[in-house]
This record gives sequence, C-alpha cells and structure tokens, in this order.
Amino acid sequence: MARIKTLAQISQSALDHLQMARIMKRRSKKLTIIKRFWQHVVTMFLFSLILLQLWPPTGLNRFFRSVGQDPWSVKKRLQLTRELFDAGQVELAEQELAYLNSNSLLKLAIKFRPDLQHDLQTTKQKLETPKKIQAEIDYWEKILQEKPGYRDGLLRLAILYHQTYEDDKAISAWEEANQLDPNSEEVQKIKNLLNT
Repeated sequence: MARIKTLAQISQSALDHLQMARIMKRRSKKLTIIKRFWQHVVTMFLFSLILLQLWPPTGLNRFFRSVGQDPWSVKKRLQLTRELFDAGQVELAEQELAYLNSNSLLKLAIKFRPDLQHDLQTTKQKLETPKKIQAEIDYWEKILQEKPGYRDGLLRLAILYHQTYEDDKAISAWEEANQLDPNSEEVQKIKNLLNT
C-alpha cells in the first residue's frame, strides 16, 4: 500500500510539475512579449537620438544649439537675437538683448573685440525699427486727424503702413491721397511702390 501512495504521490507530483511548467511557459511568453516591447521602445529611442545627431539643425534650432554649445559667446547670442527677431519672436529677442546688455561679459568682450560693438548696434537698431515706425505712424495719424486733407501726410502714412505689412491700410491712405491729387508724380511713385 505504501507503494501505491508513492505512485499516487508521484503522479500528483508529475501533474503539479506539468501544471507548473504550463504556467511558467505562459509567463515566459508574457515576459518575452514584454521584453520585446521594451527592446523596440529602446531601439526606437536610440534610433531617433541618432537621427537627431546626424540631421543638421535648421532655423532657430541651429542658433539655439550653437548658443547651447557656447553660452558665453556674445557673437552667437547676437546672432540668436537677430534670428529670433526675423522669426517674429520679438519679445524673446528683446529679452536676449536685455540679458546681453545686463551682462558684464558683453562689456568685457567689446573691450577686446570692437567689431562686436558694431554687431550690437546693428542688432539694437533692428529691434528698435518697428517701434520707431509705430511711433511715426501714431504721429502721422494724429496730424491727419487735425488736417484730414493733408496729401503728403497720407502718402507718408501709406509708406509706413506698407513697411509694417498693413497693405490694406496703406492702399486706403494712398487712395485718399490719389483722390486729393491724382496727377502728382509722388502719388504715382507711391502707387508703384504699393503695386496697386
């Protein structure tokens, strides 16, 4: 009888081992799937990282990376400021210029490299131009409120609007000037400038 129990125990033990093997096999499949998933995730991450390193940066990214590699380079920071302005990010450009002006590094760099003074002045002028144009627009609008039929004021305003890419306003101002003096050469020159 002891032998029969032993066989029953053995068969039960064998069944337990088979069941455990099945469970382990299922777990193994799940682990393999999870392992492969993470392998793919890591591979895609590495692949994208390699592509970012090989792909040349364009536009502002090129200047941000350039400044990131050499944050103390005044020349690169001035280039970044100009590019930010050209990209229409005027506030960021002004912040960058304010940082450069407040930084003692700029003063030291200008001492040793006078060409940076010219770059700084050029950049400042570039950033101040839209403000000056807007101030001049405000001035001429005020004049035209006082003297509505002032042809030269209307022509000047048309040019200023054209410089700020407000072509509808520019054409409107030109049309008013044209109604006042349609035979004037100046009015016709402005017409050619506005392409109307």
